[in-house]
Amino acid sequence: MIEYHEIKLKNGKIHAVQVNSLNVPLIILSASNGFVMCGYLDMHVANKLGDIAAKVTGVKTIQSALDSIIVELSDEAKKFIVEIGMSARNFLNAIMK
Repeated sequence: MIEYHEIKLKNGKIHAVQVNSLNVPLIILSASNGFVMCGYLDMHVANKLGDIAAKVTGVKTIQSALDSIIVELSDEAKKFIVEIGMSARNFLNAIMK
């Protein structure tokens, strides 16, 4: 099953996608200029492509992903005022400023 939501945050709207699999879901929270990805996805590819990206792990729902703590940042994301340990929600608001 695929779940999609458009979510309004303080600094703009994001698109949230959850694809349920047998074990844990694949979750992406996408802003206009960057995204938060779950542990299924590879930060090396985001860096290679020059994406503004952050990674969260251990999430099972879109809401838990928004509230989760960033554990990894792409090189492009580090150019913003963001840091490992902030929430995904705060990361998305920061990159949408």
